[in-house]
Amino acid sequence: MTAADNAGMSDANPRDKSQNARGMSDANPRDKSQNARGMSDANPRDKSQNARGMSEANPRDNNQSDRLCQEILGDASKQAERIRRRAGREAGEFVAKAKVEAQKARDQRLAEAAAQAQRARDLILARVGVEVGRMRAARTEQVLCDCLDAARKRLAERGGFDYGDRLAALAAEAIGGMAGRRFVLELGAADLAAFAARLPGEVLKRAAGRDIEVTVLPEPAKIGAGVIVRDADGRQVWDDSFEARLERLWPELRLEIARRLEDKQPEAGEGA
Repeated sequence: MTAADNAGMSDANPRDKSQNARGMSDANPRDKSQNARGMSDANPRDKSQNARGMSEANPRDNNQSDRLCQEILGDASKQAERIRRRAGREAGEFVAKAKVEAQKARDQRLAEAAAQAQRARDLILARVGVEVGRMRAARTEQVLCDCLDAARKRLAERGGFDYGDRLAALAAEAIGGMAGRRFVLELGAADLAAFAARLPGEVLKRAAGRDIEVTVLPEPAKIGAGVIVRDADGRQVWDDSFEARLERLWPELRLEIARRLEDKQPEAGEGA
């Protein structure tokens, strides 16, 4: 080819290139469509071949998946065992703690019950002591009343002792505690006739060494037994009737009787 020919081809290139480009562009849609249909028609076989390829590759992948699952299950089992053991320990600790707390509560309730029982016992014993003391006091008082009644009865009966001698001793004792030298004795109606004549002489014998005069009032005194001594002016009076004398001496006598009764009685709670 000559240089002129090359030049001619070079000159023709821009237009030819443009036409060729339009021709190729105009041909592209159909070619593309045919190409697409060709690819689509080819897909089922390709897909089948791909599927067979994947199917042939699955056993290895499945083995790896199984091992992975086994590892996951193993780890899960180990974790579950650890959780179970920890839960067992915690449950045991909780039960042990609950037992300790229950024992403490039981001991506290027992202690409170024992203290309450002791208080109740002390209260009962205190009440028993008070009641025993009250009963003892009531019994002692009854015994004292019986003693007083027995003493009055015995004095009224003038039994068991020399009544005339007792009258003279009482009159002399009263005069010994009074000032003056003239004294008058008063007797009850029952004693006036029996002792009025001889009682002054008996009194003077007992008051030996003292210059006194003793007479008996002829009117009876309002007494049962005993004697009342007055001075002649009536300024001094000594009531030595048995009733008055017993009343004066009774406080001291009842203390002595009560003491003797107390010595004979057992202590509270003995024999219980």
